[in-house]
Amino acid sequence: MPRAGQATIQIGYIQWLHDNGFGLPGEPILKPLDTIRHMDAILAYDEAGRPAEPEWPQADVIVGNPPFLGDKKMRRSWGTST
Repeated sequence: MPRAGQATIQIGYIQWLHDNGFGLPGEPILKPLDTIRHMDAILAYDEAGRPAEPEWPQADVIVGNPPFLGDKKMRRSWGTST
């Protein structure tokens, strides 16, 4: 069963197909996405539990969740409360 992020990607793909006139994919609609990994990009732990650089496979694309920067705009607009 796909995880939530994988299902979201597939739903977006199905919506794109529909919106661009390609119809809907055949059954099954949700297919396994074994190439998607959920992991920390800069921190892993070795067998002894010590911090280590994670090993990454060869990849054509890496998609990440960038840090939230909106707080700086919010603080400028609303000020800070202490």
